[in-house]
Amino acid sequence: MDKLIWTKHSEAKMNFYRLSKQRVRRVLNSPKRIEEGIAPNTIAMMQPAGSKKHPYEIWVMIQQNADKRRSKRG
Repeated sequence: MDKLIWTKHSEAKMNFYRLSKQRVRRVLNSPKRIEEGIAPNTIAMMQPAGSKKHPYEIWVMIQQNADKRRSKRG
């Protein structure tokens, strides 16, 4: 995987949702589902999390530029 560039916005979102950079990388490396992102030139990846009683999903949206890849958590 190419080097990730973390924006201030993505770091703030990870802090708000209590996600680590490693957890976001794990979603990127082994997503359960991949869809087209809502922003132009983006891909959204999802991984289920939580327990059977309280399940939730972690979504990560990435944008791949010609020379760098940006990570956006949202």
